[in-house]
Amino acid sequence: MRLIFNKLFWSYILRDFLPFFFFGLLAFSGLMIAGESMRTIKLVADNQGSFLTGSKLIACGIPYAIAFAFPMATLLGVLMAVSRISSNWELAALRSAGLSIFNFSLPFIVIGIIFSMLSFLTFEKLAYPLMDQSRYIVAKDLKKELNTERQNVLFKLPPDSPQPKFVIFAKEYKPSTMSLQDVYIQEFDNEFLKRTIYSNSLMFVGNRWVASKGLSYEFSKDGLIMGRLDFEKLIVPLGVLPQTIKSLPTKKPRDMSFSELLSYLSRSKDIVDKTLYVDLYNKISLPFACFAFACIGVAFGIASERKSSALGFGIAISTVLAYYLIFSLFTTLGYMKDIPAFLASFGADILITIFGIFMVVKWDT
Repeated sequence: MRLIFNKLFWSYILRDFLPFFFFGLLAFSGLMIAGESMRTIKLVADNQGSFLTGSKLIACGIPYAIAFAFPMATLLGVLMAVSRISSNWELAALRSAGLSIFNFSLPFIVIGIIFSMLSFLTFEKLAYPLMDQSRYIVAKDLKKELNTERQNVLFKLPPDSPQPKFVIFAKEYKPSTMSLQDVYIQEFDNEFLKRTIYSNSLMFVGNRWVASKGLSYEFSKDGLIMGRLDFEKLIVPLGVLPQTIKSLPTKKPRDMSFSELLSYLSRSKDIVDKTLYVDLYNKISLPFACFAFACIGVAFGIASERKSSALGFGIAISTVLAYYLIFSLFTTLGYMKDIPAFLASFGADILITIFGIFMVVKWDT
């Protein structure tokens, strides 16, 4: 435990860790930015946008790519740092001095925790807000309308207001019939939740938005339920035309920040689709992969001692692919409600962490 507070040891491991970490961060995020830039260029060209619009869209996507690359860069940095220490017989010298593999691993685990928090904050404070900005750029500068059917969309009215009057989530949007299916509406009075409406459909009929077959709750400013209404038809004063809805920058739950989605779910009581909790927990589990990758990076770094750097890169890439394969499998099961939402989001992290710790303990014996 004393190694965690030893400045000399920290400078020793950071000297090997940081170069590979920043290389991995640039490499992995660069690949994502390059791929996204190609899609952005095609989008701007197809809609006759300007060079400035394309530049702004590409810039808005950079923080997301960096935050997403944090776990992969952490894995590469830890793996290569441990591998170098092992290959130079420095780890053997430390062990002969009485240092256990587990204690040697602790500083790298601390690194994993720190970069997990940095990744989460980058997502929350930079990536998701700038993704919101990019949707407004697409809607306003490119005047791109939502002409195709979409699933799991969320938007607010008025769209530019910091305190929207309505927040609307729909399982499906059909522009051809000017309707929203399986709709959940939150109506606000300033910052206070005034009313919630759940409806099978919301359609524009006779210059009015009409909700069909649902229920509505009225709330006091203290958040207490003041009344309940089961209805067949209910007029909802959204104050916008269908053309406005088509041009709004809609947002899927996976594009929301953790705080946004948590706030939405906390107000939704027991009405909202429980699979949205998979998206909520994913906001934490993806950054937490830095910790999981740090654990397994130590184990693989020790296992690959006196091997080439190319092997280290190969191990890192293979581990990342395996992680996201497991992650995709677990989240799919979560969306299908075959496993709990928490396990769906954190299952891959838990498996990778347990495997890494098991390998470290194995090398320690």
